[in-house]
Amino acid sequence: MPSVSARVRPVVSGDRAGAVLVPSEGRAAALRVELLATIGRRSPLALPAPVLASAHQTAAVRDYLVWYATHPNPAGTFAARTRWLRRLPGSWLVRTMFALGYDGLIYLDGGAVVGHVFFHRRGPELHGFSTAVSPPFDGSGYSVVMLLDFVTYAAACAGVERARVGRGVNNVTQRFLQRLAQHERELGWRVDADGWVHFVPSSD
Repeated sequence: MPSVSARVRPVVSGDRAGAVLVPSEGRAAALRVELLATIGRRSPLALPAPVLASAHQTAAVRDYLVWYATHPNPAGTFAARTRWLRRLPGSWLVRTMFALGYDGLIYLDGGAVVGHVFFHRRGPELHGFSTAVSPPFDGSGYSVVMLLDFVTYAAACAGVERARVGRGVNNVTQRFLQRLAQHERELGWRVDADGWVHFVPSSD
């Protein structure tokens, strides 16, 4: 079983419905502050706290989810696995996605969606498969903070033993995993180069 230090001690980030739990103390919280401070030298914008899509189903969030579900990367696994979903009406499509374990962290600025990390829960695993940042937040490195939010959210989910940040092959995820690996001892996690972050120590 993981030690207490291997799990994130959360607080509610903001008072909006669907607010996601984010770390309030410990190395994960400190690392988030460090990343935002670095970004703050390039961009004066404050990244909104994330909300969980399934718990914050405003019209803007639903429309955003429907658009992404019906315009997936044709070369991705999500497109292949959910081809049949795209035949459903929008409201049914979103409900069915949630029922199948798909969800996401959504970043809202003035009610408009400016970024996301989508993931799929498969038993004790959370698979992150899509990250996007919209103007004016794009191009400044906020996606790295969003990936950290995803991993810390996964670490706090009951029954989740590991999370995958894509496949660790693009520049953003590689930089994120390398940065995270520098702190894995303090976090109590194990970071693999192929995108997996383990919260439960290996039995090997």
